[in-house]
Amino acid sequence: MIRRLSLRAGAPLAALAGILIGLNAGPVAADDSAPSIEGVWVGTYNVAFPRHHPVYPDQSVETSMELEVYRQEDHLIWVENRWKHGADAEWIVEHGTGAFDLDDDDTLIITEAGPPPTETASNGFFVGEYDDGQLHLTYSGFEDGISFSVTLDRKPQ
Repeated sequence: MIRRLSLRAGAPLAALAGILIGLNAGPVAADDSAPSIEGVWVGTYNVAFPRHHPVYPDQSVETSMELEVYRQEDHLIWVENRWKHGADAEWIVEHGTGAFDLDDDDTLIITEAGPPPTETASNGFFVGEYDDGQLHLTYSGFEDGISFSVTLDRKPQ
């Protein structure tokens, strides 16, 4: 189940804290039941930009994404997120870590820190789930209020 967040002004950090508390509720132990998601995941989505955004005010922009889960230890993951607006744009690269929920091993969160925030990049977090071989993620950006949802499929090797 994807956890829906209410992200009013000032609420993203409170929402993130609630998710993190939920992820840590229960004994901390090696969790062999988290699905193996190592590999490259791909998809496209539309990202919503708020009215005050300097480049895309009140717009949605189609975006391509490649999420590489390059390391997994039990319920912990390490990722490189690559994304770009439009086919001819350069890839933006961000790095992060994540964890599967210890009580619901299909639910996960990923927090990323990218390049210094710019007019097109920000730091933020994903919440979502692994279901039927797909990753379903919802993103919230800390600095600029952007958000989107995406379904990613594992890229064939």
